[in-house]
Amino acid sequence: MMTGSRASQRSKQPSAKSNAPSAYESDLGGNGKRGAKQIATSTGLIGIDELRRIREKTEKNNQTDAVIISATDLMRIKQATVVKTKEEVLREKRVREEQKTAALAMSKARKTRMQEMDQQRAQKVKPNEFAVAQKNKAETLLSKAQKQLDNDLDDVKNMNQMVLYAKVVTIRDKQLEENKQLEQEWLPGEKKVDPM
Repeated sequence: MMTGSRASQRSKQPSAKSNAPSAYESDLGGNGKRGAKQIATSTGLIGIDELRRIREKTEKNNQTDAVIISATDLMRIKQATVVKTKEEVLREKRVREEQKTAALAMSKARKTRMQEMDQQRAQKVKPNEFAVAQKNKAETLLSKAQKQLDNDLDDVKNMNQMVLYAKVVTIRDKQLEENKQLEQEWLPGEKKVDPM
């Protein structure tokens, strides 16, 4: 007994073309000529006895061309082999794209609705102490980070340098003014003490 599928058995056998009609052709009323363009236009149900008879014919002639498929497979094959025009293909593609965009729109609408519901829920519920502390900590951290980013800009560096220089000049001017005042206060007192 041979092992393997019928397709592998067929590929192992030498291809000897015979002019004898196959079981398929004889059952469909074919004339026995291979290559004749005669296709069964209708399908029918056969009984077990008829199926056995077909199998016996194919086994007698050593023909393994017969294939038995289920009705669902036959329908699937027929649907897959439908010839479509370019317009039909484009129309089907447009329909698929429209369905996809509609599904995306529904998804976005659902997402925004959920976000709105979350915001409403958050507004209704009072935050606890931990949430308030976390929020304050996050805001402080963000403000520090923003200041650091601002300080890294060249314009901000120049402005900070000018502000620092202005502070230094102001302090120096005040110190000079204080020194003049002290000197003015000290000189009359020195003259009184030192009459010589």
